Amino acid sequence: MIEKYNFISPLLEQLHREIDKNNYKAIIWLGMHPWIRIIYEDLLDYGISDFSVLDNNSEIYNLEVCPFTEDLRYANRIITVKPMSEIKELDADTGIFMANTHFVELCWQLAQYGVEKERIINLYDYTRGYDSFWKNQKKIVDKYTPISGREIQLRQLDMLKYFKRICEENNLNYFLGYGTLLGAVRHEGFIPWDDDIDIFMPYDDYLEMIRVMSKNVNEKYRLIDWRVEPKFSRPNARIVDAETYMIHPNIFGYAIFGCCISIFPMAGYPDRKTEWMERLERNKKQYLSWLYYTTVCDVRADEDTDYRSEISEDVFTLPYYEAEKVGVTFWLVTKSWVADRELFDKKEKMKFEDEYFDVPGGWDKLLMMFYGDYMQIPDVSKREQHLFPTYVKR
Repeated sequence: MIEKYNFISPLLEQLHREIDKNNYKAIIWLGMHPWIRIIYEDLLDYGISDFSVLDNNSEIYNLEVCPFTEDLRYANRIITVKPMSEIKELDADTGIFMANTHFVELCWQLAQYGVEKERIINLYDYTRGYDSFWKNQKKIVDKYTPISGREIQLRQLDMLKYFKRICEENNLNYFLGYGTLLGAVRHEGFIPWDDDIDIFMPYDDYLEMIRVMSKNVNEKYRLIDWRVEPKFSRPNARIVDAETYMIHPNIFGYAIFGCCISIFPMAGYPDRKTEWMERLERNKKQYLSWLYYTTVCDVRADEDTDYRSEISEDVFTLPYYEAEKVGVTFWLVTKSWVADRELFDKKEKMKFEDEYFDVPGGWDKLLMMFYGDYMQIPDVSKREQHLFPTYVKR
């Protein structure tokens, strides 16, 4: 089972309650907030189109704020941050909200413009799930033994071997990807400081892999994908070691589902550069919509449409095996890429630790695209690590 902790949902739920209780038609938000774009889009979806952001920091005046997903429905909904002095005579149906520790200061400032502090609703307490989360986690992890470094790598290696066996038994194509491919080429195994495994897989093979692994349940290694675990918010599947407990951070909270390896499905792309670049940008926006949906669905429990199916159908419209270009789209810009499919048409076996795995025949061109001079060992300050807290059952 996946445990999901969404720190923004309590704030949005209370915001909805206050809007309903007071019949607000317009919202003024005091102070820029890391979640402001999700708050803005959620309000638009909730029927509040009159939204403004005021701040007392002159350096961010006129900073643009747009809805989180840049959805076509809200293409012209860009607003700008205004100074506190912009607050005017307020109608009774205008709500004033904030979510920070500067309540007294902001009340004093707004009092100069005739705003009574009773009008200001501070939702800060609804953003403090982080504190209680870690207090609860400490009680849980006291029952586990922490692991790190090589211990995590060896568990991931065992999962990779299990995954390889599934693919070979079912004639499924896969390739080592990202840092795992780099590790195979440069180190014949893990990059010494790396702590994850990434795999590329054509989308048709990916769907068959999900079907096979969902049907043949393994007690130690579990498949996690949104189709079989609705709480899972990522668009790409994981294989998880059920004996472990790993805390994975995400943009609005945490998910807990164990030490894992990541499988990235590859889509087909048009051959012409202008067309595949346009498609790549569209897919990035689709995955922003995905992230938005998996965040607000915790608030809107009555919503019965899972938009992830529609997004997947759109992203993978062009079949991998019919395309001249293929690639991976992710909401992290550095993880998104498009390349010639011919780089994957031939496979090679390459040593990774104590076993051989499939890599793309065009591995050199791919690594050059991903990392440039990939044989150069990076400075310590530039070495990427996740360092997610990881534990194993005692």
